[in-house]
Amino acid sequence: HGAPARSGSGRRLVGSSARCLESTPVQVHLAQFNTATLRHPLDHPDSATYVALLDEVNALAEASPGFVWRHGIDSRDSSTSVYPDPLTLVNMSVWETAGHLRDYAYKGFHRDVFRRRQEWFVASGAVMWWIPARTLPSLAEGVARLDFLHRHGPTPYAFQTGQQHEPLVIAARPHDDADVIALTGGEAAPGDVDVAVLADRIVGAVQMIEGRGSVWLEAGTAPTWLEPALHDHARVGHPVDG
Repeated sequence: HGAPARSGSGRRLVGSSARCLESTPVQVHLAQFNTATLRHPLDHPDSATYVALLDEVNALAEASPGFVWRHGIDSRDSSTSVYPDPLTLVNMSVWETAGHLRDYAYKGFHRDVFRRRQEWFVASGAVMWWIPARTLPSLAEGVARLDFLHRHGPTPYAFQTGQQHEPLVIAARPHDDADVIALTGGEAAPGDVDVAVLADRIVGAVQMIEGRGSVWLEAGTAPTWLEPALHDHARVGHPVDG
């Protein structure tokens, strides 16, 4: 196909003559990140019943079918705060499927704790996204995905429980991979390129070049949220090997 069109924003569009790129299926897991803002500090008497449940809730998660990984951040340690407000607690975990996460969250002991959340919290937020299996997300990525959800609404890049989207996964490939060359017109620099696969079809890619994210999209087929999502992904980095 012809050379991709350029623009000053670091974005390239693959011309309409580009061939449809079908991806080899990538095994994926589901990452989730959630926040909850306490009514009172953890050492307040009204928070005591929640603090007493933390270890049991975490242990049950780790013993649940489909559990892969949980970030070890301890909500009781104020030095590990992710947000400026120390009352905002975070949790991050990875599951084999959405069904496994749903069964843990909305059945049994965790369901009973979840129903009591208004006793302890005044606000909450949650986001989910797909990651390549055998990789782990960072807290910075969780924060960014939740912010992306707030700014752009539900998309395959950042969504919530019960929302149906085509699965999107962003995975690293070498710059000389045949599909990467076809998508980028050979413009990618040496090194890995993060390739976006939406429902088994390659729709875009991003690479950090000299501190700036260069994005390639398939012209006429890429959804409007994809370009900001790829820039967001490049900014916070991709999951690390787990």
